[in-house]
Amino acid sequence: MQSKSALARTSSPETWPSWPASTPQVGARTRVDLPHRAWLASPAPQDVATPGAEAELQGQIRAYIRAYLTSTCLDSSTLQRTFRISRRLLYRLFDDVGGVARYIREQRLDAAYARLIANPDCSITRLLYDLGFTSDRQFQRSFRARYGMSPLELKQRQGERS
Repeated sequence: MQSKSALARTSSPETWPSWPASTPQVGARTRVDLPHRAWLASPAPQDVATPGAEAELQGQIRAYIRAYLTSTCLDSSTLQRTFRISRRLLYRLFDDVGGVARYIREQRLDAAYARLIANPDCSITRLLYDLGFTSDRQFQRSFRARYGMSPLELKQRQGERS
């Protein structure tokens, strides 16, 4: 069984590999595979049965999600491989926020909202792809459900205030 400090050393943001310098281009976006292979070489957490260890693991997963939020490859299966945990444990860790997919989507939506507030002139299409959404329709629907308005309506409101 690993100690908490050993677990923190093996999966802290400082030890995450950096993105490759050159990656193949796909359309207008860059295709990047998450660096989960490097994480597979590190020892897996052996005992996460204690609430403290689960909270620490959840914090590390959330930090990883924030770091790779813009990747379209970021999903529950990537997190399972990266942290070498079961699907059941991953879903249990994020059960209080409606699941891991919902958590990722809401983090992306919050980032989109913040960017639209900061820069109402930005392109919505570029914004949604920059934040890892794969579909304009999915982004529009999710944004409206979360904020009660479309991204365009938010841009127009911000434009009126400027």
